Amino acid sequence: MAKQRFEWTCFLPECVIIACHGISIKSFVWIFFMFALISFVITYIHVMLVLEFNKSDGQFGFNYDYIDGPSINIDKPRHGDWPNKNLRVKIEGEAREGNNMIATKIVDTSLTEINGWWMPNARWRAEIDCKTGLSHICRKVLSVSCEASQIHSIYQFVPINPEIEIKVLLFSATSSSPGLRMDENYDKDSTIYSAIAYLKFSDSTVDHIRLDFEAGSFTEAKLKEEKVLPFGKRLESVTVVLACRGFRGVAKFHETSLMPTGTPIMDGEAHAFSCKAGQRPASFNESMQKAIIEKLIQVKPSPKGSLFEPTVSLVTQVNMDHIELLHSMLSYWKHPISAAVFVPGEGSEDEGSKKNWKKLYIQKKLSRMKFPEGSSVTAVYAQSFQDIYHQNFMRNLALSATSEDYVFLLDAGLLPSPGFLKEFQEMVHHLEDKGKDLSTIALVVPVFQMVKEMALPNSKDELKHLVTGDDPAAVSFNILC
Repeated sequence: MAKQRFEWTCFLPECVIIACHGISIKSFVWIFFMFALISFVITYIHVMLVLEFNKSDGQFGFNYDYIDGPSINIDKPRHGDWPNKNLRVKIEGEAREGNNMIATKIVDTSLTEINGWWMPNARWRAEIDCKTGLSHICRKVLSVSCEASQIHSIYQFVPINPEIEIKVLLFSATSSSPGLRMDENYDKDSTIYSAIAYLKFSDSTVDHIRLDFEAGSFTEAKLKEEKVLPFGKRLESVTVVLACRGFRGVAKFHETSLMPTGTPIMDGEAHAFSCKAGQRPASFNESMQKAIIEKLIQVKPSPKGSLFEPTVSLVTQVNMDHIELLHSMLSYWKHPISAAVFVPGEGSEDEGSKKNWKKLYIQKKLSRMKFPEGSSVTAVYAQSFQDIYHQNFMRNLALSATSEDYVFLLDAGLLPSPGFLKEFQEMVHHLEDKGKDLSTIALVVPVFQMVKEMALPNSKDELKHLVTGDDPAAVSFNILC
């Protein structure tokens, strides 16, 4: 017997092409159900992505947080943080974000140093996590397998410069723990899944800031607390602890931050972190402590990138009179650049008005230049004629403004060779394959100078020909020095 068919009217949207006439009710219901299910799934995914996008403060895609990379400091093995908000300072292959006083690396147990996390027993791991959260944003995290029987903790000691007064501390941390569960046999009041900052003052009194997380959270939880420090007390040091006890499973922490706020820009934030208690960072130039530092250009970095290709920022410094040299460098470098511009002072009574026209002059010059994403230009306005152009001071200031994995230190007037970034990335991969510790390696790039007016070489072979010819058109730079 032939199946009975029904005649009826189709109420589906015109954009969905379905032959309603002559189709069975069972088939129609099935098609309608599948259509509704697909629409629901698409809507759900869209809503979750929007929520995740908003939660991450507009950062969508790959976010590598802190990727440690080697850097060079001309003054001393370490240098302190500079007061540029939302920037990073490289410290011995280490990244500090903004005026964040917390480093990100785990200290080798065979070494004695304070720049980083150290652990007494349980092994914490620094790893790239792309599984936590709905949008699978990759981040560098500190991870530990918690056990109920003992406390698993990691510490970082932060000495504070004794010459400043910190008025307010902002302590924050982000954590996730999808499989973390409290042990049923453990006292609930004694459990710990926290980030804690222990404060010690110069009069030997102590205080603390504690952020307690909830276990079992698949999405990331970010907690923060701002603490006003007691009036008249000077903060001497902070010990930051990440810990778990009374739980079973894996806990992950990242974006741990300890930031001074409400502190004068040059007398506070710039030097809040002290490499050794009682000392100023070595990169600080005493003759320029009254200089005014101002951000002129800050181009936001692109959210896109490759986890496997290291990024490089060109770092340079230049006098205001030679600011045009930046234009030449940008012609050969299409990647992030961080530059510090020195503006000399005259010490006259109308120094303020002169600063205004100097600023307009610099801004006019910079407006004609196209800076790549992730670039930064910072101006240093000297307040007197005695404030001389201090190259290391300027270089370290430019270093503090870079957010890339590696830095390429280059004096103004020198031009990077074409294809430099690709060759550098291949060198990094080669060293990593050989098991080298890149945080202890500085790559030296040879410099050559043209002695004849002609086009610059585009390859190593062309450079060899110019250098080794019968009538050399280029020579090694140190021969002329």
